[in-house]
Amino acid sequence: MTSEVLIVEDRGPIRVITLNRPERGNSLDARLGKALLETVRETAHSHSVRAVLLTGAGRSFCSGDDIAGVLALTGAEDLSTAAADESGQFYYPLICSALRAAPQPVVAAINGTVAGAGLEIACAADLRLCSDTARFGVKVLSIGHAGCAALLPRVIGWPRATELFLTSRWMDAAETHRIGLVSSVHAETELVPHALALAADLARSATGAIGCYKSFRAQTEHQSADQAVLSQQQLHETVLANVDDASEGPRARIERRQPRFTGR
Repeated sequence: MTSEVLIVEDRGPIRVITLNRPERGNSLDARLGKALLETVRETAHSHSVRAVLLTGAGRSFCSGDDIAGVLALTGAEDLSTAAADESGQFYYPLICSALRAAPQPVVAAINGTVAGAGLEIACAADLRLCSDTARFGVKVLSIGHAGCAALLPRVIGWPRATELFLTSRWMDAAETHRIGLVSSVHAETELVPHALALAADLARSATGAIGCYKSFRAQTEHQSADQAVLSQQQLHETVLANVDDASEGPRARIERRQPRFTGR
């Protein structure tokens, strides 16, 4: 599964996916977009992978779509460079949807610059950690485009997302932590070890229940609060009917021992 532009490594039940175009800020071109989408979709169907860690090589997490690819869609450059499939659909929305739909918990270890489409991909992860040198920006208005209006506002709210779009300014790690875009900030050398430890904790948990939670989250995003509360009964019934760990957890609590979750 590893390719020139994407490194995929399984560390026990954790799949580490590393974007590997450091010379281009890990920006998405057709090769990286396709490789990442195919890997996320394949991972979603893997019974052996119980958590996913997504990060970037070099000094960037993902700086967005490759500018050459953006120009390609305007007819200004060779279409083969575009970060889009044969139908002309951008890869990054497909990648975001695949990450959100994957039953495994997804941790983004944001090691450096993240912008544009890369910021939406980061927001598609379930948890985000960053290095103390990371910087975040929408940046699309600076090249005459619009974007980061789908997932970023769901994480930080419309007012902040709009301000970032209109100003095209960078946020540092401290600000992103303060507004809840990331859950923690770490020294560069400590980021991946911390992210791996978090992924390992998640992999040991009742990951089948996590998959049900993610599915329920998507189902209720557009429901009213009252509808969502009523729908939650369906979530409980789904977990009880389909997650073996739902009986192991209470049994372990009664027996006063650590649960032995299988992820099923």
